[in-house]
Amino acid sequence: MTGHQAKLETSSGLSSLVIKRSLRDSLRLRGDALKTLNNIMQDPLRAAAGSTTLVVASLVAIEAVDGNIEASDVHMKGLKRLIQLMGGLDTIEHMTLSKVYQSDIKSAAINNTRPSFPISARWRSEIIQGFRLHLMPDELDTPKDLPSLGIVIFTSCWYTKFDRNMKALFQVMRRLVIYYENAQRNTSSVMPTDNDLFIVAEQQILCVRYTTTDPTDINEPLRLTLLIYLNLRMWRVQYFPFMEHVVENLRQSLDVPYSHLQSETPELLFWILVLASLASQGFKCHGWYLNRLIEMTEQLGLCEWEEARAVLGTFFYTDQASQKMVEKDLWNEVL
Repeated sequence: MTGHQAKLETSSGLSSLVIKRSLRDSLRLRGDALKTLNNIMQDPLRAAAGSTTLVVASLVAIEAVDGNIEASDVHMKGLKRLIQLMGGLDTIEHMTLSKVYQSDIKSAAINNTRPSFPISARWRSEIIQGFRLHLMPDELDTPKDLPSLGIVIFTSCWYTKFDRNMKALFQVMRRLVIYYENAQRNTSSVMPTDNDLFIVAEQQILCVRYTTTDPTDINEPLRLTLLIYLNLRMWRVQYFPFMEHVVENLRQSLDVPYSHLQSETPELLFWILVLASLASQGFKCHGWYLNRLIEMTEQLGLCEWEEARAVLGTFFYTDQASQKMVEKDLWNEVL
């Protein structure tokens, strides 16, 4: 994490001495970790230890979130070898395997590829509260302040044209948002395997991919928007370099269907652009998103944040105390 600290200090205008110290610490810590791991990997007994797998998986996730694709890929190769030495995924205890999956999905997200590891049936069955994601919508305890959550998505004619996997992802995401919001309001209901729900959802999002030249096909940008929502509003990694790669992938996926979205589903495009503008703050493509968000705000005739918030709430969007200033700053930019 010292590497990310150095980047923050650079953007904050701190002295070159402070920045050099952080960079030196980052290089030293990474160097020490790699040296230790290389020594361990020479000994099959030590390499096959669960603690070693946990360390390597953590390194994969850290490097991916920090935007270091090459380093993340190198550690991922080592992680795959470790899992082979241990005898496969089902030999790994639950919490260590959770870290393995978390590192896998972050590595896949930053590379815009499918995850390397399948979800183990045994591991999935150990997610204590996992059954709740499969309840019918009316069986879930929807918070009273979220009566319209996703209503536009599920009642629109364009929803019927989605790929069936995309429809399933939207259904899962709605359940996940409701579960997350309930947990925020009732912390006593939080369980040790809560994070696993988000891991499963992100893994499912990353396993589905769409490539098309059809300007009316919006499956891929919507898939990437769900990925951004998960990392922005639940994992909350928006200030890490990881997010820059994800929002850039979304930007590229919008090239072909953008005009269709703007003319046929303007409110849906507005939702996409708000999430992407929040997630891209501080990154190169923020200006691209902001300019188009301004354009869509004018097209929809929105003047106040409360009006915009009402539109967002009919898709997937909830009030989060930690994000109020960020939202305010973005809306001031738009106005």
